[in-house]
Amino acid sequence: MRPALEAVFGKGTKIPSVSAMERMWGHADSKMEIKIQGMDFSAGTDRAEIQLAGDIVRDGRQIGEVVRSFRRHEDGTLEVHHDFFKIDKEDDRKGRGVGEAMLRQSLHAYQDMGVDKVTVDAAWVGRYTWATFGYQWSEREAGYRGRNLETFLAAQGVPADKAETLAKKVARNPWDVAALDVDGQTTTIGYHDGDKQTTGTFKLGKAFMLTQGMWAGTIDLKNKKSPSYRRAKERLRM
Repeated sequence: MRPALEAVFGKGTKIPSVSAMERMWGHADSKMEIKIQGMDFSAGTDRAEIQLAGDIVRDGRQIGEVVRSFRRHEDGTLEVHHDFFKIDKEDDRKGRGVGEAMLRQSLHAYQDMGVDKVTVDAAWVGRYTWATFGYQWSEREAGYRGRNLETFLAAQGVPADKAETLAKKVARNPWDVAALDVDGQTTTIGYHDGDKQTTGTFKLGKAFMLTQGMWAGTIDLKNKKSPSYRRAKERLRM
């Protein structure tokens, strides 16, 4: 396994220990621990990758799961992909803000490790939540979502010219779409919360994000002037 670790992290002291990675994603203030249960290595012509799967534990009891992948690309950049994160509903309510605290702690650790970017495939309620934390979608995705947003707003009774103007104004940044408030208007939608279908009443920006398909997001940690980094820093109080 050591050659695999070296392919991703480099040699010597650059390789983090398992306990260091567990601390990276845990959160001591909330008594949240990560116990890594599995590690898989894969390599291709364009990257080497180590995927880690762990249990989220509080007071000795498993309350969720987390999967993270470190990817060293051919050009030398180091990416961390947040594959999966889930906390049981009841524990999520008790530990409000834990996900935010865990992400804040992770980003600090990633910066210390020299990680260039953090990526996620935003699905389920993450389609809205990850947008608010600063994950950025591509310009192509922004154009596609902007057109969808214009159609969505018009279907909610927003005048066509206003819908077009609003969509063009906010579509570049997912967090601006998620925060969109059109004169306090709300709508009731059905959406997937994990593996369950549920309903809720939300302002139009949040409703739109929850009814969209999965999207790929990136926080650029290398460029501290990037919109995604600035948003993450503001939102997470880094």
